[in-house]
Amino acid sequence: MKLVFATNNSNKLSEIRSLVPDGIEILSLKEINCNEDLRNTVIRVLSKELQDRADLLTTMAQKTVRQRTALALLLLDDIYEGKPINLSRDDLANFVGTATETVIRLLREFKKDLIIETKGRRIMILQKSQLIEISELT
Repeated sequence: MKLVFATNNSNKLSEIRSLVPDGIEILSLKEINCNEDLRNTVIRVLSKELQDRADLLTTMAQKTVRQRTALALLLLDDIYEGKPINLSRDDLANFVGTATETVIRLLREFKKDLIIETKGRRIMILQKSQLIEISELT
C-alpha cells in the first residue's frame, strides 16, 4: 500500500516512515511529481471545507431544536434540489441531534402551519421563507 504524505520536508517524512508498519510505503509530494501550486490549491480548498463544517457545527450547537430542525430541512432541501426529502424520522433526528419524538412533534407543527407537507417518510417544503425565518438565517 502507498500513502502520500503532504510534505517535502525530509525530516518529517523520515519520522512518519519510522511510525508506519512495514508494507506501507510513504511518498512525498516531490516523489509523486506534485507541483507547489496544486498542493497549495488542495490545501486551501480542504481548509475552506473544514472551516465551513466547523462553522456549521458551531451554528447548530447554538440553536434551539426547532431552529436546528428548520435549518436541517433547508439543508436537505438543497441536497434534494427541491424534490421531496426522503428520510426516515430517525435519520432526521440524528441529523438534527435530538430525539425522534421531538422531530415528529416539530414536523407535525410545521405541517399544521402549512410550512411542509408529509407523505410517509417524504417531506416536501412548501414555505422555504418560513423555515429561513424559524432558523434565523437572516
